Amino acid sequence: MIYFNLKYKFLFIKILLVIFLFIINQSFYHLYAIDILSNKIINERFAPQSADQLWYELTKLDTKKRPKIALVLGGGGARGFTHIGVLEVFESENIPIDMIVGTSMGAIIGSLSAAGIKAKQIEEITAEIKMKDITKNLFLSAFSLLFRNKFIDSHNIELLVNKYIDNKKFYELDIPFACVAVDVVTGEKIIMKEGNVASAVRASSSIPGLFEPVEYKHRHLIDGGIVDNLPISVAKDLGADIIIAVNIESNYTINQPKTILQVLLQISYIQGERLKNIAENKADFILNPKVNNFSMWDINKKKDMICEGRIEARRNIEKIKEIIKKKTIEYNIKKNEKIK
Repeated sequence: MIYFNLKYKFLFIKILLVIFLFIINQSFYHLYAIDILSNKIINERFAPQSADQLWYELTKLDTKKRPKIALVLGGGGARGFTHIGVLEVFESENIPIDMIVGTSMGAIIGSLSAAGIKAKQIEEITAEIKMKDITKNLFLSAFSLLFRNKFIDSHNIELLVNKYIDNKKFYELDIPFACVAVDVVTGEKIIMKEGNVASAVRASSSIPGLFEPVEYKHRHLIDGGIVDNLPISVAKDLGADIIIAVNIESNYTINQPKTILQVLLQISYIQGERLKNIAENKADFILNPKVNNFSMWDINKKKDMICEGRIEARRNIEKIKEIIKKKTIEYNIKKNEKIK
């Protein structure tokens, strides 16, 4: 009889223990995670704000103690100004970025950020940009393109980038950076991560059929958007553990192409979009700012597009933090297991 009572008492205690562990599981999870990340014994007073404490500890980690985070910035002409809004939110929320990879306009904005220029300053820089700054004299260049079989000179893109990053080489940047172009002769995708940054950015953003191919290391390169408009796979190949991508959506039904040049541009961007859809599966999170109703030439609407970038980043910032926290915890657990 005594054995019988003890048996049920132990069973009752076990049930209570299971319920207790279930209720406090989330709190212990955060506390354990903080302990792994900071190598400290976290006392009870941290429990009520454990999630915030965890994020604080994570942002202070040495890069060797957490996964490598890559930001991938897609191409899309003037719609790419939305990247600035995303960068602004990431800076305010202390999202650590260990690598930036970009195509076309994503390469232009990405190079400035990688050089240590803050989002607010990039916005001020772009506020001064007019189409004539990019193409020198647009009307004369367009005349040459249509009637003299000459491309528009894109040299001003290189001058513009160099003006703000002080003619830096890739290895001199604050954040590792790479951009994508395509060899117009061989069709190869070229990943540029050495040499002069501005020259590489110019090549990555030289729209085919409009701008002249850029000579870079004995190759003739054009806009990388043809082969990889959202270079997620490049970030993966360069060692990124977490990939956050900014996809610049396009709506090709807004303006029906009416000239040969417009048709060529439409074809190249449609191809880039199809390839982009395949690449998206490799990202940990993709931001999709609502800019598909803007034209790739809407430079005068850059403020609206920057605002859309802010909205999309702010809307998803907690999801992004959760992904980073989860992967950082997993990274450290695996690392500790290897040591044992």
